Amino acid sequence: MMELLQILIKSAIVDNVVFIQYLAICPFIGMTADTDKAFGMGVATSFVIILATAVTWPIYKFIMIPLGLEFLQTLFFILIIASLVQLVEFLHFINLWVFTLHLLQQTVLFWELQSTVLEKTTTTVKV
Repeated sequence: MMELLQILIKSAIVDNVVFIQYLAICPFIGMTADTDKAFGMGVATSFVIILATAVTWPIYKFIMIPLGLEFLQTLFFILIIASLVQLVEFLHFINLWVFTLHLLQQTVLFWELQSTVLEKTTTTVKV
């Protein structure tokens, strides 16, 4: 149990990505005025860092080390992280469009249903 506490403290304070490596510092500088935006940017940054770690570690371990390409580590990691950010942004954009189209479809169906009910009500009243 003590080891888990040490790992937590070490990862939060000692080996913190923002404090030590200056990665992802932009969200903390540019978004700190509004807490909602800062929280959203923090979640997005954490998501990209976790995803980038999951992608870059196997590439480093199984491709770069066996081929002796460790000296290109920074270049590879920058390209991979930039690609992942673009992919996440693209998927978010697609998801937004799918949600918008679904909402539009539901609105059209609602108004068609309302007009059908209104027509039946007016015909019933006339008879």
